[in-house]
Amino acid sequence: MDLPVGTGTRAYAVRAGTVTIINDSSCGQGVNLTGTDGAVYTYCHFSAWSVGNGATVAPGQQLGLTGNTGNSTGPHLHFGIRTGSTRRCPQNFLLALYDGVTPPAATSLPTTGCYYATLRTSGIPPLG
Repeated sequence: MDLPVGTGTRAYAVRAGTVTIINDSSCGQGVNLTGTDGAVYTYCHFSAWSVGNGATVAPGQQLGLTGNTGNSTGPHLHFGIRTGSTRRCPQNFLLALYDGVTPPAATSLPTTGCYYATLRTSGIPPLG
């Protein structure tokens, strides 16, 4: 899911876990956060990292600053969730964070039927 945010917007950990730095032509600068729940939360297109490879982070800890690196046509944050090799639709997870309620377990998120146009991105805090 791509969230429209300006360069330099802080991106935060949505779960406790361990960080693996990403730096490739697709994601650009980013991180995989392997949560304590076993799911992998991917953040792409950072302009800068705030944590190092192998760092253990707490929920709400800053991971980096958004940007326009990698395969990107403008500043935004790409956010994805995987359980094993299964990609999950992050909408319900992000909406729960936005609404200030406990997000659903990653394994309960759907794998099909993802939608993007109706997600309330206006005013949504930057993942944390």
